[in-house]
Amino acid sequence: MLGAILKQVASGLERIPQEIEAAFQGSKSQLDGRELETGAIVKLLISTLGILKRSYICVGGLGEFPQAHRPEFFKSLVQVIQESPGTRLFLTGRPHIEEEMELYFTSMKVPIKPTEEDIQNYLTMRLSNDTQPRVMSPDLREEILRTIPKKISDMYVQIS
Repeated sequence: MLGAILKQVASGLERIPQEIEAAFQGSKSQLDGRELETGAIVKLLISTLGILKRSYICVGGLGEFPQAHRPEFFKSLVQVIQESPGTRLFLTGRPHIEEEMELYFTSMKVPIKPTEEDIQNYLTMRLSNDTQPRVMSPDLREEILRTIPKKISDMYVQIS
């Protein structure tokens, strides 16, 4: 994930810094062609963000990120933010990882909850785009529109 963030940041620059180019070329030339290690990516990311006056790192769906790798990822993001004062984080996830995120990030948290009407409108739009409308019975469609909006869970945004 950090490698993808680094690539995204670097691609937005007028010219990719030589140290990034050299690091990625070096990793490709290894026998197994492995990715750069997390520590190296963090250093390159901090260095690259230092070029920019202001930057934002936005990561959504953190609950879908493998739980075993989240602590290392969160620690790396903390390091990036501490060493890149012009960088802000915008993280989103479902409530089940809120407690885990609070171990690493102490900034503002904004709960987001769509209204039942928002969810119903979204479902109606998606159902109207169904490529096989005959497969679904009117009863099933009605049940979807009645049940799902009531069961949608909250989401929250962590801003650092």
